[in-house]
Order: sequence, then C-alpha cells, then structure tokens
Amino acid sequence: MEIKKIGILIVIFVLISSFVAGVEIVPRGDSIEIRHTANWDINEVDNYLVNQNPDPAEPGGYVELRFKVENIGADYANDVMFELVPTYPFTLDRGMSAIRKAGEMHMSQVGEEAFMLYYKLRVDKDAVEGDNPIKLKYTNDGGFTWVQVEFDVRIQTHDAVLNVESVESDPEEVTPGSTITLTVNLENMADSLLKDVRVNLGILTKTTTTTSVITDELPFTPIGSTNEKFIENIGAHESKDISFKLIADADASSKVYKLPLVIEYSDGLGTNYTKTYYTSLIIGERPDLVTSIDSSEIVSAGEVGVVSLKFTNKGSSDIKFLYVELMQSEKYDIISPAAVYVGNIDSDDYESVDFNLYVKRTRDRMVQLPLRLDYRDANNKVFKKDVILNMKLYSSSEAKKYGLKESNGFFGKFILFLLIAGGVWYYRRKKKGKKDPKIVSRIKEIVKEKLKR
Repeated sequence: MEIKKIGILIVIFVLISSFVAGVEIVPRGDSIEIRHTANWDINEVDNYLVNQNPDPAEPGGYVELRFKVENIGADYANDVMFELVPTYPFTLDRGMSAIRKAGEMHMSQVGEEAFMLYYKLRVDKDAVEGDNPIKLKYTNDGGFTWVQVEFDVRIQTHDAVLNVESVESDPEEVTPGSTITLTVNLENMADSLLKDVRVNLGILTKTTTTTSVITDELPFTPIGSTNEKFIENIGAHESKDISFKLIADADASSKVYKLPLVIEYSDGLGTNYTKTYYTSLIIGERPDLVTSIDSSEIVSAGEVGVVSLKFTNKGSSDIKFLYVELMQSEKYDIISPAAVYVGNIDSDDYESVDFNLYVKRTRDRMVQLPLRLDYRDANNKVFKKDVILNMKLYSSSEAKKYGLKESNGFFGKFILFLLIAGGVWYYRRKKKGKKDPKIVSRIKEIVKEKLKR
C-alpha cells in the first residue's frame, strides 16, 4: 500500500526565540514533514503559537503548553495522533492523558483552521532554572510510525530572592569608642545559583536635592576592611555569613541607629537585583548613677530636720524618668512625702531631693536611709536599684566640738558659774574656813575661762 505524501506543520514557541532543539525519528514516516522555524515567516502572527504560560514557568507550579498543528500538504492526513513524553521536571497530573487525537486533517489546513494541542504540566519544586527539554511525538498512520521532536521550556523562580535571615551584633549594645562585630546571614531562597553578591553597609549616605547634596554619616567606622564585602556565589537554598568589624565614635550619642544594608546580586540567567534592607545598631552604656547625702539639718538623735540627697549622673548616657522612694524604718519618721519624681538627669549633671525626717532617740551613732530608685537609660532600658545611705549622728558634746551645734549661751554659762561657785563654797566649808590661795586662784581662773566662752 502506497503511503500518501502529506505535510504537517507543528509550530511551538517557548518565547519568541524558541526553536526545535532536535528531531528524533522513531522511525521516520515519509508522509510527515516538519518545517523548521528558519523556513517560516516569523513576522506572520498566525504562525506563532500561544507558547507556554506562564513564561517562564516557576518551580512547584504549573505550565500550560499549546502546540499549533497545520497540514501544509496537498492531501488529507488520516489518523493523526500526538503524544507528549514528559520527563523530569515535568509531570502530568494523575488521570490526565498524554495522547491527543486530531483525526483527519484536510489538505492545507493552516492558519485559523489549524489544530491546537493543549497540555497542562506540573513543574517539580526542585526544578533547575533555565531551559528544560520536553518531547512531543506524532503519527499519521495510527501509531505504526512516530516522529519525535524536542522543545525547550524555560523555568525560573518568580524572583531570585536573597534573604537576610539574621543580623547579629556582638556585643548587642556597644559603648562609645568600643568595637562591635556585625554578622549578616544571607540565605538563597531561589532554586538556582546566585552570584556576584555584594553587601554594602550604608554608614555614609548621600541625598541629592535640587539645591544641594546632603551627607548623612552614622557614628561607625569599619576596622580592618571597608564597608562593602563580596561573595562570589551562593548555591540554591544555601546560607552564608558575612561579617563587618566596626568601631563606634567616642562622642556618639546613646541611641538606636538605623543601618541600611544594600545587597546586589545576579541570578543564573544574568538578571541583576538590588535589594535594600534595614537593621539597627545600639550605642549606649549602663548609667552610672551615684547617690549621696548632700546636707542634713539633723545632727543628733531626737531631732527634726531636712535631709538633702544628691543624685549625680557620672556616665556618658543620659538618665530618664528617675523616681526616688525613701523606705520606712523604725529609726525615723518621714514627715514629708516618701516618694519623689525627679525626672531626667543629663550626663555630667545632678539633681537634689529633700526629705523632712524625725530621727528617734537612739544610742546608735548612725542611721541608715534605704532608697529604691527606678529609672531608664537613653534607650529606655529599665533599671531598678536599691541604695542604703548612712547618716552619722553625733552626741551633744561632739556636735558642739565640731561646730555642728551652738552652745547654750548666757544661760549655760550662768549654770556653769553656779556649779563652780558651789564647788568653791563646798571646798571652803570642808576646810573649815581655811583658805588655800592657790586653789582659790585656780578656781577663779577656771571661772573666767568658762565665762569667756
């Protein structure tokens, strides 16, 4: 039986530049002719196939393929049948057939009358980005002879994402003038290699306006390297660390600084990406708050007076929202309010708080003043501190001796005079009226000395 010469044209486009990658005859039927795209007028829209959708396909998703079939011969084609041969990374869902039957195609069945093949394939989630082959075979003799052709389907992730998985600083809070190590962990979320990765720390940024260029410089300087690091490549789903060593300016203010991370990279298809992320670095130090007794009107036990307390900020970080509470004690009574809100204390500055107390009578030479302090640093970190101040007590004679308490004045001198005079009278009586000139003279000197005081 003589086989009729029939020409069937299959046109498929996987992008406008798609082409038939190879032709495998299994075996080749003389009645079928496949026209290469080089022999086809690419400016003729009707010759283009509704290619793949989406283009490119994404790993883990679906791709739709449409093939345009035309009979360019001068005779009918009978029993025309097509079969898709999916290979990794493409699969047909369960229950979907790979065979499509066109049946009879009349001569010169082209253009709008052409036969359309449609397949929907699943793309494996681990598919490699780039051109992946798909095979299609067809027959026009009921399956006795087949012709197999191969096409490329492009696969690419929707966006080659280089993720900043984490940013760690050691220490978490750096003091002015100290060093800090910043480690950035980069994770390739794409299914293919990412290359030429550059990470730039935006410690110096420039903003151009219509009239000037504004430079914004953060108080950090790289040590041992620059503010830009380079990684040659990061494999699919791979992570890599990149570190920067910085020093904080000695006069830097204590606060949180927003730091830009500008990352540039390319994917396997040569597409360039630029991403800007933001992290933060903290400059600060633990507040150095010193508490002391500035002055006290209370000298001895059993007295009432004002005790003035002094709160000094010796550190470089400001102190905010200072709240002071004098705790109750059996040794004294608090006459004034026991709690006082002080507020903010700048670096190298102080504030004073007065408490009115009655110190109860005691033999103790010292009374303790327990304080509870609540405050925050410049970065709003909360601190709680318990402090005990020791207030010294003096006896009456010590207080007079050190000039902390005035003498009793004329009344005291008068009493002293009476005591001394009584002593002289008693001595004279004891001696039965006999006078010792030396003793009497000494008593007079003592009286004169005491009266002078």
